[in-house]
Amino acid sequence: MDELQWLIDRGREWVREQRELHIRDAVVLPPQLIARVSSFFEESVFGRARMKVVEEISNPAFYSELMIAGEPIPIDFSQMAGIVFKDIILLSMRHMPKNDTIPLFFHELVHIVQYQYLGIDKYVDLYVRGWAMHNRLYNAIPLEEHAYKLQERFEAREAFDVNAEVKAYLQNY
Repeated sequence: MDELQWLIDRGREWVREQRELHIRDAVVLPPQLIARVSSFFEESVFGRARMKVVEEISNPAFYSELMIAGEPIPIDFSQMAGIVFKDIILLSMRHMPKNDTIPLFFHELVHIVQYQYLGIDKYVDLYVRGWAMHNRLYNAIPLEEHAYKLQERFEAREAFDVNAEVKAYLQNY
């Protein structure tokens, strides 16, 4: 098995494990958050989405195998403010924006919509392959790039439907 497929397979396992670990004590999204972003998303997104705040996002356990083999870790998740495991938003207290967290929530909700259309297996596959094909740069991962572009439009106060935008974007995949 090649290295890329190994990362994809381990990534899929990690997403499922993390979702199961955190779903137990994840909470519904606060009404004040939903009120700020509700016009951009279908209501069903808020029915599925849950969130949990942790001190810091943990890197996958399989990273130790990479380090033992002398390989660099792909993405240091411990430096991120947020991550989504299908429908669970995990937020890092250490890296969360101090002022306005709404753009971060918006960005993570976009990932929930991406997962909705792709499922875990396809999402992880596209994420890891996108990372590999774009010089292993986090900001160049197409799924991230798309979420950031929609976040910019949100911050510019442009009106649009995230579900329609994601669906149209993912037709290329």
